[in-house]
Amino acid sequence: MTDVDSSASRVSAPPATLDIEVTVIRDGTSPHFRVHLGGELDISTVGLLADAVGELSGTRPELVEIDLSELRFVDARGLRAFVDIDGDLRATGSRIVLTNPTPHIARILTLTAVDTEITVRSDGSGHACVHAPPLG
Repeated sequence: MTDVDSSASRVSAPPATLDIEVTVIRDGTSPHFRVHLGGELDISTVGLLADAVGELSGTRPELVEIDLSELRFVDARGLRAFVDIDGDLRATGSRIVLTNPTPHIARILTLTAVDTEITVRSDGSGHACVHAPPLG
């Protein structure tokens, strides 16, 4: 008979972090916001993004650009947040554009068809270029 140690140890991962930097760009009648994300967008950090964009929606921006160039990870809840934010902003006449995804994040956006709902584009920096969904 084999003796099994039933006191299994748990390995806990470090908490996810999400860095958010919001920049206001005034080049027309309506402000344009750039939200730069860095780190991990998952169930534990998605509220930070929702809060940051929620504060912007009161200003009725024409466009909220979400820069993904330093986003290392996104889970299903993070993807859902992009779609929800886009829907909320469209209801007020605004929209989001996801920009500069790394090849890894671009692939996730394509595999989950988020790129068919939200415009995703690259600035030519070598990051993946994804298409824009039809308007309407």
